[in-house]
Amino acid sequence: MPFGGKLIVFGGDFRQILPIITKESRAYIVATSLSRSHFWPDCHVMHLRINMRLRDPSLSNHQYERLRYFGDWLLNIGNGSLHGISLQFGSKPN
Repeated sequence: MPFGGKLIVFGGDFRQILPIITKESRAYIVATSLSRSHFWPDCHVMHLRINMRLRDPSLSNHQYERLRYFGDWLLNIGNGSLHGISLQFGSKPN
């Protein structure tokens, strides 16, 4: 059993995380990523779909919009659909 049967939790956006291996080719680095490992088929992937920070009833409209914008920005980075960057909160990502 992988990891001796112990529960291991990995976190992050696996589309964006690669191991750091100096002086190796891109192909080699991708081949050593977590999603290409021999134990990946034994992993159960769970997706976070709700931004729980936005459910806080004490948020002002301004705070809510900033958090919503930041969450959308992170998703756009992960999806590879961010073509530009805006440093002003409240504006929509490109």
